[in-house]
Amino acid sequence: MAASRVLMGVNILAALASGIFGAVALAAPSSLVGHTVSPNPDTRFYVDMYAVRSIVIAASLVTASLTLRRIPVVGAIALAGGGLVQVGDAAIAAQFGTPGVVGASVAAFIHLGTAGLMLSRGGSALSPRRTA
Repeated sequence: MAASRVLMGVNILAALASGIFGAVALAAPSSLVGHTVSPNPDTRFYVDMYAVRSIVIAASLVTASLTLRRIPVVGAIALAGGGLVQVGDAAIAAQFGTPGVVGASVAAFIHLGTAGLMLSRGGSALSPRRTA
């Protein structure tokens, strides 16, 4: 029981961190890249799209983490999707030499690891223990 709460908590923290970075990107994109971001409409469009996507995915991952014990396969699939998004974010950051997105790699590992554990064990890893 304690391990399942820790696993859910770690996933929730990783998702919240991602959502917070999305909100920061929305409010002050220059603070995340270390230099002034051009305020032109095209750049703002993509920054806003990233931010909204990040916030919505974070909310979905928090919800998925909270449902892992009740509907583990659905929660695992949602976490896997969020983990794959984080892999994509980390790959893009590496391509552009933005080391500040190391957290995306950590979040990807957390979400994909939890999803793999859940799917490989049919959800039993977080299911409450029943006593006879």
